[in-house]
Formats: sequence, C-alpha cells, structure tokens
Amino acid sequence: MRSQRVRLVLVLIAGVVAVVGGTAWVVAAVRGPEESVGANSSGEAFRHFEVEFHENAPVNGRAILELGGLTVRADCIDYGRGRKYLSVVARTKINNTAAATVLSQGKVERATFAFRKPDFDRRDGWYDFLGTNPDGTSGTLSYSRPDGGQLSLIFRSDQATPEGDCGFEGTASYRPHAPPA
Repeated sequence: MRSQRVRLVLVLIAGVVAVVGGTAWVVAAVRGPEESVGANSSGEAFRHFEVEFHENAPVNGRAILELGGLTVRADCIDYGRGRKYLSVVARTKINNTAAATVLSQGKVERATFAFRKPDFDRRDGWYDFLGTNPDGTSGTLSYSRPDGGQLSLIFRSDQATPEGDCGFEGTASYRPHAPPA
C-alpha cells in the first residue's frame, strides 16, 4: 500500500511546474533519500530532497529536513491508551524570513486552512505548520529568505498507518537565492 501511495505522490509531483518571480521551476521527483540538483528554464540551479518520517511513538524531536536555514522537526507523541499524535514543526535560523502553509485535512470534510508568519525570526521558536488535526493532511509549506532564497515543501501526513503510528512524507525544493538583477 505504501509503495503505491509514494509512487502516486511522486508521479503527481513530477509534473508540477511553479512560476516564481516570472521564472518557471520544474520539480523533478526523486526516489530515495539522496539529494538531486536540477535547473529552471533559465539554467539556474535548485536543490531537491525527499522527506520521510514513519515511526512508532514515542519519537521526540527528529530533524527530518535542514535546508536553506529552515529546520523541520517531527515528533510522534504517545498520550497513552492508544492515542498517538504527530507534530511537525519548523524553525528558522535566519531573521526576516516568511513562512506560509496551505493545507487540506481529509478528516475534516472540505476543510482548507492557511497559516502564515510574514515575519518569521529565530526568536520565534518552532512554528506548527500542520495545525491541531494532522491526520490525513496534505499541503505545501513555503519559506522565503530575505536574500530571495525560496523553499517549498509539498507534504502528506497520517496517523495510525501500517508504516507506523505517525507518518509524514513529502518533497522539498530549494532555490538558494535570487539571481542578480
């Protein structure tokens, strides 16, 4: 089941083309944990990573992505009596960044949510970008640096899956900085 879902997610992601600042960025899917490097329509490089976390509780504070000054951490918390909870949070190492999340939660009928931190600084600590109902959630986390660097994380999260109590997987793409004008 999981391998079928991953293939479907990767096939969907492989066809994604994003336009940022008038430049088309083609996202190529990667199988496996290694980094890949691609280029946009202007020949500028970007980095691409697969992110995956499938664990049984308890797991506290595992870094699952460190890229472009952003750290993403996952926790799988055991509240006892069979209740498990997935928490995925992000923290920046750079001041004056911006972060935003748009997500849909499958367990909440027809619910789409947007969270944003227009001034995301080091002192702000951990930003919970999944909200309070991470089960059956999919969305995109966008992160912008003051030097023009852009990170996008397309993700899906689940609880109580065959792979573990908590599951989070996605694809991250990062363009280091804006080209000189």
